[in-house]
Amino acid sequence: MFDFLIKDQSHFQKETISNLKSDINLTCLRSVNDNPLAPRISAFDSAQSATIFAPADFTIHSAADHFNSSLFTIHYSLFTFNFQLFTIHYSLFTIHYSLSTFNSSLKHPYLRALMNEKIKNLSYALGMNVAHSLKSQQFNEIDVAAFAEAMQIVLSNGQTNMDDQTANHLIQNYLEEKQKERFTKNLEEGTQFLAQNGQRENVKTTESGLQYEVLVDGNGANPAAHNQVTVHYHGTLIDGTVFDSSYQRGTPATFGLTQVIRGWTEGLQLMNIGAKYRFYIPQELAYGSNPRPGGPIEPYAALIFDVELLEIL
Repeated sequence: MFDFLIKDQSHFQKETISNLKSDINLTCLRSVNDNPLAPRISAFDSAQSATIFAPADFTIHSAADHFNSSLFTIHYSLFTFNFQLFTIHYSLFTIHYSLSTFNSSLKHPYLRALMNEKIKNLSYALGMNVAHSLKSQQFNEIDVAAFAEAMQIVLSNGQTNMDDQTANHLIQNYLEEKQKERFTKNLEEGTQFLAQNGQRENVKTTESGLQYEVLVDGNGANPAAHNQVTVHYHGTLIDGTVFDSSYQRGTPATFGLTQVIRGWTEGLQLMNIGAKYRFYIPQELAYGSNPRPGGPIEPYAALIFDVELLEIL
């Protein structure tokens, strides 16, 4: 059965090929005979003409079909590219139109006035903020015209009449002078207190002006400037106001002698372990014109400390 199918298929294929050749012969004959410039071909030459012309004719048709397909692909690609260009042009047009509309809206008197009013209010708020900051730092005597001139020059990147270093130096000197004026009372009261206190029998005064009084004697070594120590202390202003106390906290403090005010650095080196001294410290050996901001100690204040030396580390 399998061989029969093969033979049958072979016979069918042969018959199909024979019919196809006949069709090709007729086509070629018609094509050549219809051409007035071509030589006449008889039916007798049909087999030979089929052999000569049929393969070439099939090749030409196949190439033409392939060429047409390529042209279609190119046309489709060009169409797609043109559509993308159109999309880009449309987007650019939309952006341009939006910008034009925005610029036109700014030219409208109402909107322009609204923008100007907004900037005006912002500038006023900034002026208030700067003024409050200046007042809090005791800059109460300001030439507003000169201030505005400097602001205008700096904001417009112009050339100022002085460099930044000179400006900062002027500001610092002004602040120090104003502090002295404001806190002259502290300086005068501290100087007067120390002058009277130094006349007391149990009070000793060093060359630097530090005054101290021995409350409890100690024994052992004295700390050096490079040492760390552990102490208890109690600090007050000259009017008796307590501003800091490790006794009240219940915890002693440990620190290096170079990490504290000059009055402490000098005074602790006079003490032995277990000793307790009372130090009367003039403002120049304490915090001077720069105490901790917002704290209870004002500039140029003289201070009193009771200090107990517990340990040298």
